[in-house]
Amino acid sequence: MDNCNLQLRHSELIYLLWLMKTLPLPGFDSEPIDEISGELTIASLAAAEQSLQERGLIAIQEAGTRIDQHVLILVGNCAMAKATLMVESQHKEGLAQNLSFHYHARAWVRHVLLEMGIHSFDLIDSPLEDCTELIGDPPAPRNGSISGEFTLPKAVLEKAFTLFSSHRLAGLPTMLKLSGLPANTTSALIDMLGALQQKILIGVTYHYRNENIAGEKVVLLRNPQGLWRLDNLIDPEKVRLVPVTQRGVVETLNRIVRQAQVS
Repeated sequence: MDNCNLQLRHSELIYLLWLMKTLPLPGFDSEPIDEISGELTIASLAAAEQSLQERGLIAIQEAGTRIDQHVLILVGNCAMAKATLMVESQHKEGLAQNLSFHYHARAWVRHVLLEMGIHSFDLIDSPLEDCTELIGDPPAPRNGSISGEFTLPKAVLEKAFTLFSSHRLAGLPTMLKLSGLPANTTSALIDMLGALQQKILIGVTYHYRNENIAGEKVVLLRNPQGLWRLDNLIDPEKVRLVPVTQRGVVETLNRIVRQAQVS
């Protein structure tokens, strides 16, 4: 095992969390081991214990089971995190990418669920590099500028997101024309949302004992014209899409990361 990297099968992770007598990882729904039953599950956990011993990640001793120090740092920092930064990116074609970053004791750990249910943990300096890479560089604006901001019903945008997630954006013009929006707004939204390439969700959660408190959440949209940020309004039924620069996005990410580190 690299001192800064660890990969675990799901059963191995569950077994380690049980040994650490801790809660499931923030942002990851895993059952407590004492609620799991069935011969197959018990056999899987027994195999996980053997695998962890063979890999040198745990050692059975007379005084109890010793967990490797690097495992404690990587998995323990996630389980006992003071703050968790979740990033989800979905492209027009392809599956969503999900990254979790957990902060505890002056250290960030990145947690990613890979193929075949493998959990990857990496000790990193900051989530900023991963986040900016996931968002990517915005395209050059058409004609040197991008369209102005849009205000529209939240329900209409949610329907557009559903079409985007299910790869059915071809149905967007019809949906917007039936939404009752003014013709000029409908036309502009067809151009803007119809060319949607990427939807990015960034959110931070603060953990205080057994209580999780949601912090700032940012939704970004990307199309050939540039980047937009979704803003909630006083009217809970409406939202606003505001064009943003790459610099503005980076400044927002910096602020969120700083806040997470002082939580």
